Amino acid sequence: MRVAKPVILSAEDRLELQVLSTSMEDSSQVQLRVAIILAASEGLENYAIADRLKCSRRTVGLWRSRFVAGGIAALSKDAPRTGRRPDTRNRVEAEVLRRYREVPPPEGNRWTIRLMAREVGVSKDTVQRIWTNHGILPVRKHNSAPTDQCTLMSPVPNSSCHDSRTVSDHNPVGIAEWELLGHAAIV
Repeated sequence: MRVAKPVILSAEDRLELQVLSTSMEDSSQVQLRVAIILAASEGLENYAIADRLKCSRRTVGLWRSRFVAGGIAALSKDAPRTGRRPDTRNRVEAEVLRRYREVPPPEGNRWTIRLMAREVGVSKDTVQRIWTNHGILPVRKHNSAPTDQCTLMSPVPNSSCHDSRTVSDHNPVGIAEWELLGHAAIV
């Protein structure tokens, strides 16, 4: 059976921990860690501390050993998390923006999110997030009729097609919205 490392506190350390345990400025995580160390200094075993504080024995053992190794300062900071490092994120973002501005797309005349994602080797969600953060609007696929069919699409006879908002099967706009635009509706 493994024995927990003993926690011996000086009077100053105990006072500082008691102040931290009642501080409103510190997070509840820090307060739990302080409570673990104060209970450990009373000579309690990890399972008893875990039962008293309603946390796992693993948590008690983790913070007890971190305190023994690093003192009070070790209680206030978490270990580094996993995930992509910020320099990788910044590099990917710079590459997406560089290609968007400087490199012509291999297909078509404009970059699409999926095409950019495929070329850079990231997910389409990553490209979407980068473009949104920089105000870049993606290409939207839509049905558009040739301009010679403009008169067929317009509900107003002899109207010009300068207003792209028309009532048709290609680009449905509600009658009420059409009337708000100042056009007479033909039913």
